[in-house]
Amino acid sequence: MLLHKGHCEWQTRELNELTTPIKVSPEDDDDVCSELVDVHGYKVKAINVPILATIFVKYGDITVNCHYKSPTARASLLDEVSDVVRRLKTSDVSFSSIKAMKSVVSNAADAKLDVTWLQQYLDEISEEEDMEKVFLSIGVKRDYYHACL
Repeated sequence: MLLHKGHCEWQTRELNELTTPIKVSPEDDDDVCSELVDVHGYKVKAINVPILATIFVKYGDITVNCHYKSPTARASLLDEVSDVVRRLKTSDVSFSSIKAMKSVVSNAADAKLDVTWLQQYLDEISEEEDMEKVFLSIGVKRDYYHACL
């Protein structure tokens, strides 16, 4: 089944029973990916459907213990978590963006979404980023001292 709206296309394979497209409103035609799609009862941005469906397959319903009972509030959190995963998959990251992503995931965890897997991954790459900065700093200092000798 190929779902299409404007320039935003995605293909659902085995997910046909999990996803149902819905039109948000005619004003949303400005944003070609503003269509909301139902994934496991949560209406999320179309761009996040493949990622969220994969999260549900791999980790189950990560909202099962969520403090928020509103499906809209849960869907908003799921969109934010999916955005983080999408950015990580596309390598759209920097040190400052990792901090921002950690904050988003921390907020989701505070609401009791099961995102420990994502927190652990962000912690790991954050540590790697810190180590790179240390090595870079050591290298710069070493080069400076060698230049002074």
